[in-house]
Amino acid sequence: MGNLQKEKIKRLLRWADGKNAPPLSIELSLTYQCNLRCRFCFRSDGISREDSLAYTDWNGIVGEAISLGAKQINIGVGGE
Repeated sequence: MGNLQKEKIKRLLRWADGKNAPPLSIELSLTYQCNLRCRFCFRSDGISREDSLAYTDWNGIVGEAISLGAKQINIGVGGE
């Protein structure tokens, strides 16, 4: 069993005991802005969603996750 799997089990057991169990990984979506208007997508309702954060905000989020013990940070995008 790898170290990451052992860490996941350890944190799950802490959580199950009602103790503090900080995140092992976080997922950040840099944007959900989309220029398409697909009929099936809730983002095509015409409501503008300005959801972009400044670099310093992202830096703070990543720094806090690391200080809590996060081992993985996954970065993606939600728009087209």
